[in-house]
Amino acid sequence: QVRFQSDEQVVLEFIELNRELLMRDKTVTDEAIMMRFEEESDGLASTTSRRAAHILVGSEDSALITEIQKSIAEGVAFSELTKQYSIDFATASKGGDLGFTDGTSFPENFEQALAKLAVGEVSDPVSTDSGVHLIKLIETEESTFTLAGESERIAAELMAESVDTEFVEMLARLRELSYNAESLADLATDLGLPAGLSEPLSRAGGEGIGAAPEVIAAGFSDEVLFDQFASEVLELGNDRYVVVKLKEHILARQKTFEEVSEDVRAAYTEERANQILQQQGTALVEQAQDGESIESIAQAQNLDWQVVLQARRSSGDVDAEINQLAFSMIPETRAVTQSFSTRAGDFVVISLERNDLGDFSAVSEEEQVGLRRAVARSMANREFQAYGNSLLEASSVSR
Repeated sequence: QVRFQSDEQVVLEFIELNRELLMRDKTVTDEAIMMRFEEESDGLASTTSRRAAHILVGSEDSALITEIQKSIAEGVAFSELTKQYSIDFATASKGGDLGFTDGTSFPENFEQALAKLAVGEVSDPVSTDSGVHLIKLIETEESTFTLAGESERIAAELMAESVDTEFVEMLARLRELSYNAESLADLATDLGLPAGLSEPLSRAGGEGIGAAPEVIAAGFSDEVLFDQFASEVLELGNDRYVVVKLKEHILARQKTFEEVSEDVRAAYTEERANQILQQQGTALVEQAQDGESIESIAQAQNLDWQVVLQARRSSGDVDAEINQLAFSMIPETRAVTQSFSTRAGDFVVISLERNDLGDFSAVSEEEQVGLRRAVARSMANREFQAYGNSLLEASSVSR
């Protein structure tokens, strides 16, 4: 049987061009880093960042501002005054801390006042659209463009630029030379690229390079499998390219009994269990059709039995497979009993006692319109599918 055959497999030799692999062998000289640093630093100057805090009041209330300034002069902590007076609720509980600014974060007159302060000083009142500020300079930071701070970034950029050029050239050479190559291993040596040999791969794929669908499609193509040409250069994403060539073609074969004995035993056991299940299930259905109640049958056989009242098509408390079959059963004057096997292999007997048809007139007008449209779409799709099938049946293909 086909299920006891081994898969057809191929073993592929391959060359891989990977941008990341090229990066590993690259180095950048100190001279090149210095040259780029000097180019970038030409005309740059150091900058100062300032960390500010403020007390914000709503208007130019001179008495209130004087009171706050007096408290500052008397040594009351600025952070305590922000809690008491500032209407900037986002910063009042944090000492009025606004964080660092490079001179562009706040309104111009705010930045100008801040720039004139020494660390720890508080400005005179400064008015902006937000209100009146008393600004305190908490600390400053000098940001300078230094070789020590920039060398790592510059080295990475120079390396990437070098690899970009080499990668494009190498890809062009790989495309040019691989098609007629007798041996990918020899070609890999000439190009200085890594070569490898895959594990046996089936059409379902495998590990390593076999995990790429493009590789499997190429490996089982007529050009590679039968004509024994190298594949075209395959793009696998993330700047990764490969070329594959057939090394060995392993045909499908009938497995020996020793190889499949466990599978055969399991298959026979499953088949026999299904036969017994079907026989027992058929007997249960016959008992129900002879008039015996499903409940009494279940109790006598010690089987699970579930009663569902007022089940709907969308009922979540009923197994979806069982619910679907129940709504496909045709109601009669007496209970209808049917059976089926679930996808999980269980045998289910259903007794439909009553089927209450829906009342279309009880549905709102808006829902009625939606239902009519849904039915119309369904019918249109069926007609379109039928028309398409008729065209396919009537068509012919010539080469």
